[in-house]
Amino acid sequence: MNIISDIFFSPYSFLIYGLLPFMIGHYILLAGGSFAYFYILRKQHFNHKKIQEKIPSKQEIFHEILWSFKAFLVWIPIGAYVTLATTRGWNLFYFEVSTYGIAYFLISIVLLVFLHDMYFYWTHRFMHSSTKLFKFFHETHHKSDNPTPFAIYSFSPAEALLLGLFFPLVLTLIPIHLYALLIWFLFEATVNCIGHLGYELLPKKVIETPWGKLLNTEIHHNMHHQSPVYNFGHYFNIWDSIMKTNNPDYHKAVETFYKNASKYNTVLSIQSLWDSLDIFQLLPENRSIEQNPAILNLDHMEQSNQAQLFF
Repeated sequence: MNIISDIFFSPYSFLIYGLLPFMIGHYILLAGGSFAYFYILRKQHFNHKKIQEKIPSKQEIFHEILWSFKAFLVWIPIGAYVTLATTRGWNLFYFEVSTYGIAYFLISIVLLVFLHDMYFYWTHRFMHSSTKLFKFFHETHHKSDNPTPFAIYSFSPAEALLLGLFFPLVLTLIPIHLYALLIWFLFEATVNCIGHLGYELLPKKVIETPWGKLLNTEIHHNMHHQSPVYNFGHYFNIWDSIMKTNNPDYHKAVETFYKNASKYNTVLSIQSLWDSLDIFQLLPENRSIEQNPAILNLDHMEQSNQAQLFF
């Protein structure tokens, strides 16, 4: 069989045919649903959990959505390769749980989380390692200095490719069942969405526990979008702690946030129910995307003392 047949007419062709509908569908449900719930339907209820007072402009939201859909197009060739590799037996993708048993099925999901956390940290730090690399790979994502859930896939084509390569790489290294991959991916997308939500949802009591301190908070990643030379981790705060790349003001920021949570107010005024149905009436019309000054210091990690607090 030729390459075209192995991709589009094999028993595994559902992988490539289902990729784009799956990406668009879960993005609309997860990112769109989160935005609607936190920024429109329940905005007054969560005022005290808003990290930054400012509300992203509609231009910023359109930017996040546009580049997310561009990222989906970049991932189509990766999906085609995974389909080809699966058809030809080049990877360890499998489809019967009984092949390795239920215990390994569950373990593989945990392995995916930790392997991806490591992959994300080092590729993320790589993209921040110089100004040229940052501009080539990652600047598009950092146009959102106050991100919304729509920013979860707001990547340049280069960054989308780099992050997407995790899939064929991990499928080559360890056996992964289709459902294990889907469970991990939806978990990752949820964590990603929470990381760009703009609201801190973790209770202070959880963060203060020994295991809670290993988790990344929304505050942690929100600070990264303002001071991009720190806080590169995804699920956990393990690699940032080991490599000493946590923002030095992170713990102070967490303390300040929870201290002020009960009296924290956003700039939103109370809207009528009719007005709240039009999301763009909630967003400032005259705000442009601001360039974070910290971007200019990507080659100078030693300037860490200049980190900004956003409270």
